[in-house]
Amino acid sequence: MPGHDHAATGNEGRIEGVLDGKVHPADENRGGEEGVKPLDGPVSTSTAAVSDVETKRRQKQIVKMMKHAWDNYVAYAWGSNELRPISKRGHNPSIFGRAKFGATIVDAADTLYLMGLMDEFKAARDWIASNLNVSQSDGEVSVFEFNIRYIGGLLSAYALSKDKMFLDKADEMANAVLPAFDTPTGIPYAVIDLKSYVR
Repeated sequence: MPGHDHAATGNEGRIEGVLDGKVHPADENRGGEEGVKPLDGPVSTSTAAVSDVETKRRQKQIVKMMKHAWDNYVAYAWGSNELRPISKRGHNPSIFGRAKFGATIVDAADTLYLMGLMDEFKAARDWIASNLNVSQSDGEVSVFEFNIRYIGGLLSAYALSKDKMFLDKADEMANAVLPAFDTPTGIPYAVIDLKSYVR
């Protein structure tokens, strides 16, 4: 997208800093807890130097790909559940109901954090805090997808960042979907209308 190459260049320092084994950029926001560090490189052997260089090259490329995907989602589909990359439009598939419920934002938050893309993580965090609300749902959602994408994504973001907002949102989402498990057979329903159970 226009200006993307410039944005990527501006993030070179951030990406390289994370991959060079320095303390994770989020450490300064974690209240003195031990920081999350990048995964260690290969075990030191006679070929480790070459392997380590190649591993870091691949890591750097993956972070760039993530930033490219995220930037385009922000530009063309912010708040929608998904981006249709060819038409450059937001898409809200029926598995999430009919509302713009930010599935990509919730799903990507933990990955942004792990990759050290903290500006992008903060944008995701702020959207979730202000906009993700069960009362905004519309229609039936897939119980399976809702569990893995929303509850799982929120709990993962909380586990990494220790930001209680994520835990509170996960609790809200879990309580909304819980009635789907209260069935005569004990087998959960495939879909549920979340708003029907908002108290």
